[in-house]
Order: sequence, then structure tokens, then C-alpha cells
Amino acid sequence: MNPLITVIIPVYNVSKYLKQCLDSIVNQTYKNLEIILVNDGSTDDSLKICEAYEQLDSRIVVISQANKGLAGARNTGIKNAKGTYLMFVDSDDWMELYAIETAFSKMDEVDLVCFSFYKEYPSTQVARVFGLNGKFDAAFMQRRITGPIKEE
Repeated sequence: MNPLITVIIPVYNVSKYLKQCLDSIVNQTYKNLEIILVNDGSTDDSLKICEAYEQLDSRIVVISQANKGLAGARNTGIKNAKGTYLMFVDSDDWMELYAIETAFSKMDEVDLVCFSFYKEYPSTQVARVFGLNGKFDAAFMQRRITGPIKEE
């Protein structure tokens, strides 16, 4: 059996996007997943959506906590993870159905797997592509991991 991958999804007031995110994870071609949804004090219908998905899929675990922010929610997920590998997905994002399987095929070769992505706007998509022969310098990776800087 393939190793268990824990997908940690911090959830905070994203009811508008959450179903699309969760559908993209539960329907992955790679099935040996633990999906931890950390409800970080949502005041909209996000918790109800999480609980409904938990009832439908035994791989899903919902943890509710007072708002601790993105890092606090991720840390809660990490503390409760049982997987061999961790994956973080933002709750307003979604993945192609083969994304985890594709990433898993590279996990024995590298320490960190990053994904290319599209930024979607009402009238267009903008591609953000990782992969200059799969090699990045440390400064580039630090910027990608820690998030946008200034006008990014």
C-alpha cells in the first residue's frame, strides 16, 4: 500500500470556495489520504460544510479551534497528522484530480514538492509556473514558501 499522505486544510470563512476545494481533494486519483480540516474560528457556514464532508468521507477529520491564524491552524493540523508526508492546501484553492499522485511519484527524489498554479480573475487566468528544470536557489524557494512580498 502507498504511504499515507496527510492533507492539512486550514479553514476560515471560505464557504464560497470550500466545496470546490474539498471535492478536488476527496476525488484525487491517489486515495491513501488523511484529510484534516482545521476550522479556525469561522463565523460563516464553513464549519457546517466541513462537518457534512466528514460524514461523507471517513478520511476526513474536522478539528475546530478559536482563531489562531493560518500558521496556528497549520500547526494544529501537523500535531494531529498521522501521515508519512504532509501536504498543505489553502481552502480557497483546488487541485487537478491527479495532482497528489503526480507529486507522490517525485517524493522519494526530493525534500519539497511545489506546484505550479493559476491565479483566476473574473475575466482571465494567469499561470504561475514552477520548474526551471526543477532546480531553484534557496532565496527563490524561501520567497515561494513564505508568501508574497510587497507588490506580489
